[in-house]
Amino acid sequence: MSETQSADGTQSADGQKTVVDDTVKPQTVKYETYDKAMASLAKEKQKAQELEKQLNDIREKEMLSQGKYQELLTEREKELKELKDNLLREKTEKVVAEAKSVMTDIANKYGAFSADDIHKNIQLKEVTGVDGKIDPKLVEVKVDELKKTKSYLFKGQAARVADGVPQMSMDSTVNVNKMDVNKLAELYRMKATQK
Repeated sequence: MSETQSADGTQSADGQKTVVDDTVKPQTVKYETYDKAMASLAKEKQKAQELEKQLNDIREKEMLSQGKYQELLTEREKELKELKDNLLREKTEKVVAEAKSVMTDIANKYGAFSADDIHKNIQLKEVTGVDGKIDPKLVEVKVDELKKTKSYLFKGQAARVADGVPQMSMDSTVNVNKMDVNKLAELYRMKATQK
C-alpha cells in the first residue's frame, strides 16, 4: 500500500484519510534541569565575553603596532559614548521609577482615581529637587494643585448631577422679590420636579 500526502493529513491508496495532529504541546522540565541550563548559559555568556575581550585586546595591539592611533582613539570614544548613554538611560529609568512610586503614594493619599492620570499631569522636572532627587513635598504641592484645578481626577470632588441637571441648593431664605421672571420660573420648575 502506498500513501500520498495531503494538506490535512495522510491519505492511503484506498482513500481513507488519517489526520495528523500538528499542534505543538508545551513541554515542561524539572526545575533542576532548568537551573542547570541557565547556569550553563551564564557560563557560556561569560566565556563569550572573555573571548571577545581577548579579541579586542589583540586588535588593539595590532593597531598600536601599525600606528593607527586615531582609529583606536575613535573606537575608544565611541565605546565611552555608549557607556555614558547606557548610564544616563539607567539613571533616568531609576529616577522615573522613583518619581512614579512617590507620585502614586501621594496620589492615593489624596484620593485620586488613577495614579496614571496624576503621572500624566505632573512633569518630572516640576518635582525634582536641586539635588536631582524627587522631592515628596513638591509632589504634594503639585497633587494639591491638581486637586484644585482638575478635581474630576479625585474621589468625592465631582459636581453632583442628577438627571443631567445640576442640583441647586434650596435655601428657605430665597428672596423671590429680587429675582427676575426667568430665575423664578426655573426655581418653580426645580421645586416641582423634586416632589
